[in-house]
Amino acid sequence: INHVNRRVNIDDDDTHVSSIFSCMTSKQRELKEKEDEIARKNKALDEAVISYRQKEKEIEERMEKAAQLNLQKEKELRERMAALEAKEVALRDRPNSVQPGMG
Repeated sequence: INHVNRRVNIDDDDTHVSSIFSCMTSKQRELKEKEDEIARKNKALDEAVISYRQKEKEIEERMEKAAQLNLQKEKELRERMAALEAKEVALRDRPNSVQPGMG
């Protein structure tokens, strides 16, 4: 009888160990799935950051070009204004014998 009781205890222990092993295997699979999900999300995040930085760089380049164009336009405008002022001074300094519209 003692032998039978030991066998039942061993069988119970084997069942318990199998149950624990099955549970651990299931938990390991869940953990692996979570790790894979985190890896996918990290990859997507990295790609989003790269895309954001690229767009940010493109915007900075456009702004730099716009600033350079603005400076160029301001320079051209100052040159045109100076030329107009020079013409105005030249017209004022002309002899009074030639009046605009009386020619």
